[in-house]
Amino acid sequence: HVKGVSWRILISTTGHNHQVFHYDSDEGTNYAMKDVPLITPVLSTVTYLSDSGEPTLILDTSQLTNDTIYHPTNAYVSMPKKNKHLAFDSRLFHGSSGPLF
Repeated sequence: HVKGVSWRILISTTGHNHQVFHYDSDEGTNYAMKDVPLITPVLSTVTYLSDSGEPTLILDTSQLTNDTIYHPTNAYVSMPKKNKHLAFDSRLFHGSSGPLF
């Protein structure tokens, strides 16, 4: 059973939309309830509203445990294109690195 939705909006006046790398999760639950496993959405999505901005990078690294550090072996790169829509596993580490060119 799926309930709820959340979103982030990045607005840039400089053309740089840097988004730090993160996992999508219910951050409120993480802080409010001790010993409750991380709750993640079914899917994460990115929608590009223009052809400009930084690419989205999705790493093949899943949720971290407190004692384990995973090093990604693959990365998926999506360049901005107006009306492009991505959907991926919300447990994957993702963000943008800043301008490539």
